[in-house]
Amino acid sequence: MKLYVHYEGAATNGAAAEPSWTKRVTLTPSLTTLDDVLRVFCAAHAKKFPLQPALTLGTVDVLTERNHAVTARIRLQNDRNAQRWIAAVLLGEQGGEDRECDFELVVVRKCGSSMDDAQAHTQAPVQGARSAAKLSLSTGEQNHTNVAKDESRERSSQLRAFLDLGATQMQQRKYRSAKQLYETLVLPTEPRNTEALVAMGDIHAVNHRFKEAVTDWYTKCWQAHSKRPCKDKRTATLTFACGLKIVDCEIRRKRYGPALDMIERLQTFLRHESKCCGAFAISTSAAASTLSSTEKEDMEAQMDVRKAQALYEMHAAAPELQETAIALLTHLLPDLQAPEVNLDALLLYARIAHDRGKKSEALSMVLRVVVGRPNDKAVKKQLVTFLKGTKGIQRLQQVLPPDTKSSAAAYAFIGTILKEFGTIESSVACYEQTLRGNPSCASYALNHAHVLEVNNRYENAYKVLTSFFRQNGSLSVANGVLTAGAFLKALEIDGWESRNDTISGPMAPNTHEDEQWRIEWVSKSLPGYAKVYLNGNLHQELTKTRDCQSSLSEDELDLLACFFTMVKILFLNGRVSVLPRLISLLEPVRAGKELHRTNIRNEQAYYSCIAQLLSIQEGFAPPSRNPESSSPCQASMYVCGDSHTLATAWREITVGGQQMLLRPALVTGLKHWHLRKDSVFYPKINFWRVLERIPPRSKVVFLFGEIDCREGILVAVEKCKYETIEEGMEATIRIFMDVLADVVDKYEFKAFIHPVVPVLNETRQLVIQYNKILKKHALQSKQICTWLDFFDELVYDTPKKAGKWMMQSSRLGNHEVTG
Repeated sequence: MKLYVHYEGAATNGAAAEPSWTKRVTLTPSLTTLDDVLRVFCAAHAKKFPLQPALTLGTVDVLTERNHAVTARIRLQNDRNAQRWIAAVLLGEQGGEDRECDFELVVVRKCGSSMDDAQAHTQAPVQGARSAAKLSLSTGEQNHTNVAKDESRERSSQLRAFLDLGATQMQQRKYRSAKQLYETLVLPTEPRNTEALVAMGDIHAVNHRFKEAVTDWYTKCWQAHSKRPCKDKRTATLTFACGLKIVDCEIRRKRYGPALDMIERLQTFLRHESKCCGAFAISTSAAASTLSSTEKEDMEAQMDVRKAQALYEMHAAAPELQETAIALLTHLLPDLQAPEVNLDALLLYARIAHDRGKKSEALSMVLRVVVGRPNDKAVKKQLVTFLKGTKGIQRLQQVLPPDTKSSAAAYAFIGTILKEFGTIESSVACYEQTLRGNPSCASYALNHAHVLEVNNRYENAYKVLTSFFRQNGSLSVANGVLTAGAFLKALEIDGWESRNDTISGPMAPNTHEDEQWRIEWVSKSLPGYAKVYLNGNLHQELTKTRDCQSSLSEDELDLLACFFTMVKILFLNGRVSVLPRLISLLEPVRAGKELHRTNIRNEQAYYSCIAQLLSIQEGFAPPSRNPESSSPCQASMYVCGDSHTLATAWREITVGGQQMLLRPALVTGLKHWHLRKDSVFYPKINFWRVLERIPPRSKVVFLFGEIDCREGILVAVEKCKYETIEEGMEATIRIFMDVLADVVDKYEFKAFIHPVVPVLNETRQLVIQYNKILKKHALQSKQICTWLDFFDELVYDTPKKAGKWMMQSSRLGNHEVTG
């Protein structure tokens, strides 16, 4: 979506007007707020007009204008329609890149902003010259001095605006945008700028390019500012932080000697800057320009923790260094029971205690750090290390007694961390404890089922949910419209032991002649809904939705997600006979609600997709008895992939004259990128668990890569993981192909690679490019796989031609299963 932003230069106090300027800005989800749009415009204006005072969010007013009606302009803050429209576009809910909005933004300087200041400065030389004449001073010299000062102020103002924008982009992890800003607008004019140099180093460090971070950026900053007294506290603080970052990188590179050398230089720097002439000169006043004793102690503690870490890492070669490290930590942790302790020191102390066999004490310490830093990835990783194996969970139960509501919340949080880092069995054990402590919490039951799904233990997940429904039959959604007890009753009629005899279709034997179900999907409005018929008559009345249109509470949403997940479990395992009955219960409370905007959007997407698929009878051939095995005359092919796998599930196709049943082997949320060797993210664990259940020497179609195209590649390039999109694609596809070679070698599968599916118009070009590279690699690896060369059949000239094949929730439609 294209939005025109116009800057209207104005004359002030008789001075010449600034030039007006218009820029077309493309609104994309990468610009997450209107402020982001304005920052892009301000940065572009500064680059176009470097001698003009910088525009910033605080110095401009924003108006909206339609049809070039200047007199009808209104402030954006009063234009509700424009605000809603922009928000919808930034969320990716409206428009496309080729559309233009019906209004433009007009940016003007606020009264009293930097333009007025700049013009006031231009008057100062004149007044100064008149006074100077009386004092026999040279008017020309005075003017020259004042003009130089004005230009310096303008450059400083512009630089500050660029640095603020860069800092914002760094916080939003838009590293490529920040890198371009620093390289083009900051460093060419101020090559020693501490903020820019440190940020450039950070961009390399976050991508694990620690050597480049140190040699190209951090060291340059350190050398520029550490050899002489810094001009102010801000510069000195940034220089000190830069030194710490050098230490961190050297430790990550296992260069402990250089890390210790750098700590010594940091200590010297802190001493010098704390002297009377240094930027950190300590004052008894509360002036912001001085370093307080507390701040200095914190800096010294940061150095001591890193020194202890480096010394401890070296203890294998020099055992005496371990005691030195422990002495430093005990100095930082004089009282472990104090309400506030140094968490960095405590985390390292916990690791040393664990290594020395004091595992329960170490676990208590790291749990305390987790409470203080719940989002710190390094802390989570340490906790996972301590909890691996059955003894780890046993120690957790000793340290944190279960069976209470408060402990249930703690176990749920820990279970989520364990799942995130791929320690699935321990995560399952944690969620078992949550339901013991709080058996009526639908969120705990839902997450327990999900982690069992990751482990490919679907029958166990089914039992967890049915047990929860049985214990909490009175829990309901939408003011009692659907209760857990009613849902369970439907399951007990024909649940896990389903024979699939009651769904109309070419493969369904009609043994239950008194119950024939049919589902019709209605998509006249979004979101669509399902109509369920029993023996030709509409079974459920959607008019009930009028009684439950109010928003659902978090607890109700969690319970609804449990219902949706049960539908998914049954469908994936071929137990489809009961699904129409369940859908008839769920549609009255689901239809008409914007559940894709809630925290159960994924469960809702799977459910909606399954309801749509059950409405398509062509080729639908669910196994009539034991879903785990085919009939003697029915060959099978497994489709192992992300959520797009659902579209092929339980469909019968003809391959080489032979009837073939497509069986789903779902790996939720897997990217090709997740399969890299150093990854522990749970979709990778799920991938290997799913493959273990596929019989050796089976025919397997691999259908992954869409998520890489939708978010992975672009995000990686924006984070400077790769220089170009093509480089990112090549690297990601190589990861997958290397893993596929291992899979084929281990299980002797006959592997087929399905093209990445072009389900979103916005990512179509990326998918086309990705498939060209994927096809190239597949054809180069004919000994392990076969490329399914029908991608052109999945791409339409325009989205409108897709017609009935386009399906909601980004799931592949009927074209897939009949092709």
